Amino acid sequence: MDFIIYTGDTARHDRDKQLRRNNSEVIESHKAAIRYFNSTFDLNKTKLFPTIGNLDTFVHNEIQEASRDQLSRSLFQELYEIWEPLNLDLQSTFQEGGYYAYDMPDGPTVISLNSMYFFDKNYDVEDCDTPDSPGAIQLVWLEAQLVKAQNNHRPVYIMSHVPPTERKKLYHPACYSAYVNILGKYSETIAGHFTGHTNDDTLSVLYKTSNSKPSSPFALQALTSKSQLNFKPQDVINVLTNAPSIIPVNNPGFRIYRYDVKDGGLFGWDQYWADLNEGNADGEMTWKMEYSSRDTYGVNKLNKLGWQKLVQNLKTKKKTFSKYSTYVKVLRDQ
Repeated sequence: MDFIIYTGDTARHDRDKQLRRNNSEVIESHKAAIRYFNSTFDLNKTKLFPTIGNLDTFVHNEIQEASRDQLSRSLFQELYEIWEPLNLDLQSTFQEGGYYAYDMPDGPTVISLNSMYFFDKNYDVEDCDTPDSPGAIQLVWLEAQLVKAQNNHRPVYIMSHVPPTERKKLYHPACYSAYVNILGKYSETIAGHFTGHTNDDTLSVLYKTSNSKPSSPFALQALTSKSQLNFKPQDVINVLTNAPSIIPVNNPGFRIYRYDVKDGGLFGWDQYWADLNEGNADGEMTWKMEYSSRDTYGVNKLNKLGWQKLVQNLKTKKKTFSKYSTYVKVLRDQ
């Protein structure tokens, strides 16, 4: 295994009024996660890329830039020290805003964004149409990273916690529009896009719009029903993947991606799951293969042509979309 993409939400929810979280518990959760990864993998050989989720901050959903808020500054400094053994060469952007980029010597550039600066429930930050907002500043940095990667012919993987979605907007409006436009503009450079947060196994399709005067030349559609496949497969330019998590609402899951080391292109993934009912009855978790993207979607490489074929299969093959719908909740209702 070459590297791990860990999409955040390490600390627990703060829903139990009888057992409130405190800052020390949040930090200890981050430390514990790194200990678990370190005891399972040789992190000198397998690179770990973490990101910040909406549960990972001292105040649920809320975080600012370090220069504007003492709590945010304290969190970034703590995470900088906790993640230091990962040798990610964390830049000043991390200490100020919690995001970073890392060029793998024999692989793609990984960009870990702080999606909290786009998140519509983070009331500490303004929308991205405010030029000095943390989200707007991060978008300028992101585009600069993509331009550099494009010029150097380096593929890019973008990872964050909260996904951009059209169905249920999770981003501030201006942040969403600007972000989707960047994804479309640099779709040839972005070889993969990975998020979490919703706990569901879903795909969001990025495609060129056909309107005569669209506000943006690109649109994004999260797939939750077949009726949403109302665009032409040949207009698809990329697909964003959202992986399930380990919360007990659904069955827990994780996935292993296969990728081309030459161009960073994804060949696909194998999705694993554990049946909570069986685990609770037996007192032991057993991980099993849930599905492979290659067998389920009939695609061998997930580049633009591969994603177009995948969307075509979802549109025209009844069983393909039925399987997709079954896997969204990790076989919860089976």
